[in-house]
Amino acid sequence: MPRIKLATRSKTLLMTMGVVVLLTTIFIILLLRLHHARIEQDIEDFHQALHRIAEQDTQRQLEFFSHRARANLASPGILEAMRDRDHDALLALTRGRFEILQRESPELAVMHFHAADGTSLLRMHHPDPWGDPIASTRPLLARVHQTHAESRTLELGRFGLFLRTIVPAFIDQTYVGALEFGVHPQAILKRVRDATGAEAILLIAPEAAQQVVSDLAPSPPSCQGIALRLCLEDTVFQLPEGFVPAPVPERVRLNGRTYILHSDIDFRDDQGQRIASLVVIQDISEHLQGFHQTVLAIISSALIALLAIVLFIRRTLGRMERELATGHARLQAMAKSMNEGMYMLDPHGKLVFINPAALDMLGYQEGELMGRDLHDLIHHHDVHGAPVPASACPINLAIDNGASLFREDDVFWHKNGQPLRVSYATSPVMINGEVLGSLAIFHDDSTRLEREEALKRELRLFQAGPVVVFTWRNAPGWPVEFVSPSVAQWGYPPEDVLNGKLPYADIVHPDDLQHVGERVQAHAAGTAERFEEQYRIRDARGRWIWIHDFTVIRRDDEGRATHFDGYMFEISDLKQAQLDAETLNARLVEQVAEVTRLSETDALTGIANRARLDRAMQAEMARIRRYGGEMDVILLDIDHFKAINDTYGHLVGDEVLKELARFVCGKLRSTDLFARWGGEEFVIMSPTGLEEARQLAERLRAGIADHGFPHGERLTCSLGVTACTPADTLDGCLTRVDQALYQAKQQGRDRVMTRPADG
Repeated sequence: MPRIKLATRSKTLLMTMGVVVLLTTIFIILLLRLHHARIEQDIEDFHQALHRIAEQDTQRQLEFFSHRARANLASPGILEAMRDRDHDALLALTRGRFEILQRESPELAVMHFHAADGTSLLRMHHPDPWGDPIASTRPLLARVHQTHAESRTLELGRFGLFLRTIVPAFIDQTYVGALEFGVHPQAILKRVRDATGAEAILLIAPEAAQQVVSDLAPSPPSCQGIALRLCLEDTVFQLPEGFVPAPVPERVRLNGRTYILHSDIDFRDDQGQRIASLVVIQDISEHLQGFHQTVLAIISSALIALLAIVLFIRRTLGRMERELATGHARLQAMAKSMNEGMYMLDPHGKLVFINPAALDMLGYQEGELMGRDLHDLIHHHDVHGAPVPASACPINLAIDNGASLFREDDVFWHKNGQPLRVSYATSPVMINGEVLGSLAIFHDDSTRLEREEALKRELRLFQAGPVVVFTWRNAPGWPVEFVSPSVAQWGYPPEDVLNGKLPYADIVHPDDLQHVGERVQAHAAGTAERFEEQYRIRDARGRWIWIHDFTVIRRDDEGRATHFDGYMFEISDLKQAQLDAETLNARLVEQVAEVTRLSETDALTGIANRARLDRAMQAEMARIRRYGGEMDVILLDIDHFKAINDTYGHLVGDEVLKELARFVCGKLRSTDLFARWGGEEFVIMSPTGLEEARQLAERLRAGIADHGFPHGERLTCSLGVTACTPADTLDGCLTRVDQALYQAKQQGRDRVMTRPADG
């Protein structure tokens, strides 16, 4: 047997080391690219979050003060004082409100009432002087006076930059002036820093600053007094000299640290002119430091790994040199101890090795065969006695073609001229692509009949069990080529299935046939080796039974599915148990739903009870605290209900309560919640708005007074109405609506009283 040279093994190890180095390099590059991509993604995520924070917060701030302005204009006496240009009355009415607003919103800097003629009526932040014309120097204010439309925008004036909300005021559709709120833009910078941890700077647009200067003519044309850079007091970052906002984030390095400057968020006035740009400074030094540390760690690890590989190869080469001789001797001993025959030919078909088992089966001595052409001695004729030329010998072809093969039912010739039935495998012996010969291992097949008989016994045992075996071709109609006799347990003779009299598709349940067919075709078109399905078939008695089908897919050399081997057994009892369990579970779900409904329903009236109302009001309070808005509450109490019970009895009283609940439910929307609070008191929770809730309460009061009730007498009720705001507590809201109801009772009943949140 040829001996593999040590140089060949060394070359293989060196190639392996080269591949490892290459893969390690690729791995390092991929890791670096991945880390860099993660940093870029972090910058992009920060950029997107910044846009959301800046834009949404500004809009939320403007909407908040728009709401506050409308609430102030709606206060008693405000509009009349503006119409009459009564500076002192207006100051008296709003001084307390301005102080409350400043406590709630410290960023509020301006609360300014403007007269309809364009003059200043009252500056709450600086009450005197007043009456000066300012619309001529405030284009934004002039447009509000002209269009009578609300304006929310950023405005640059001679006293600074403000987020301004200007709301027009009307009395009977007559314009009487406007109310303005102004907020320091430092509030935007602070919220950006609180939300992102980054510093922020507002850069005033030079064209906007120059416009303010020109509006102040004949003052000297300079920008003195106008800050071109606005930031928080503790901001220490200094923008680079000549910095101009860019549409994409920019990377700069200052004082040994790396920053990303996000400067594409512009603030524009109501005419679309850019007033300022928000610059947010994102410090990514820590990210880059981590990136550099990762690079050093990866390179260090790679160098250590490479050194370990070199040491391993040196140690392995020495060990292989020692083991090679031992391995050769062991291989010889293993070949000699094998029961199968084994021999090796050189590239010319000459015998170079043969083991004792092969010599014993062929009847030769080793010296009679070594160095000779073995084909001429043992493989010169086939099993039928026809000559086999050396050029057609499969074992020689393994040398010529470099291909392996396995063959059964062939023949070698004994020394005494008798044929020896064999099966054999042959394979070329190759090193670095060079064919050094072929190796053949053969087996005496004289015991094959015994093995086949044992296989038949196992098959009979398998066919008598509960599993039914089908083999069908991948063709239309699923033609069956084999079916086990155990198909008789379904009442079908195997021959009816095999001769096409009973196609398999005909016994599959119609509701399952399409699904099963699609699954078969999907798996056949893919690369799967097996799949499982559960479906129904009809037995010979007409019963539909459930089966579990485990199918193995056979494919040709090109991967096309040619046959399916299905192993099937009945699971009807299991399926029935599964269906019973699902039915039981569905009943339990229905019972739980009914118990839940009963726990939230008033037993007498059928409407929501106190427990459900409490949960709904708590959820609604949480919603308005998060998203804004209000929750309107109506408390209804039947007047003199005790007299009804005393006069007609509690059964009539119960009928009155049920009829009232039915009547009120018919007047409410699907978004309103109607619940029994206790006794003859009911609560309506509605998201309509305080005025709409008052109107609803008035409609209910009038409708109840006109409605016919079981006792035949006129029935009236008193109602209290209030609105809960995000600043309220639920207990405070309920106390307020209860006070409104009490006031309705005190003033003679059969009426609606309203208490606003600030009432």
